[in-house]
Amino acid sequence: MSGSSSPSSDTTSPAIAPEVVEVEAGPAEPPPVPGGVDPALLSVATLPPRMSPAVTVADLMTRKVITVEENEPIGDLEVWMARFRFRHLPVVDAGMKLVGLITRTDLLHAALGTGPDGKPTPKADASTVAHAIMNKNVVTARLDAPLVTALEVMLHEKLGCLPVVLADNTLVGVVTETDFNKLALELLKRRA
Repeated sequence: MSGSSSPSSDTTSPAIAPEVVEVEAGPAEPPPVPGGVDPALLSVATLPPRMSPAVTVADLMTRKVITVEENEPIGDLEVWMARFRFRHLPVVDAGMKLVGLITRTDLLHAALGTGPDGKPTPKADASTVAHAIMNKNVVTARLDAPLVTALEVMLHEKLGCLPVVLADNTLVGVVTETDFNKLALELLKRRA
């Protein structure tokens, strides 16, 4: 499989129906507490509004997150990733708790039937469920994490994204390389 492949003509395979979850601060919500917000006190409905300039993960993260539930078949995931231009898919349970992450690389390894170490693994097909190919050891960030710390972790660990979770592991966003690239571009334009 490759990123430029066209949708399969096999209409019998289950098609993944990714769920887009938008988590935005509402107009009646209070501004964040100076000096940071205690993530344990937050729920999905009470996320702090974005601050400018961005200082914490909450200020920069993508809040419209496409997810898949752990027991859903992956279906035409490669087509969805290409269509919606994302490379990281958080895997959640029924309560929106993060349980894993599927990257484009994970998907390619699964389709080829080889693990990241080159050892043979069962080949994935459209009926393979998400938890069978997801990475279970996911590095995450909290809402109040400084952007510098998040970027240092991403660079050191060679990660393309950090899912953002609350203290109870509820997924509330994702911060990606693209988010940091957009921030860098914005800051460079200000200097020009």
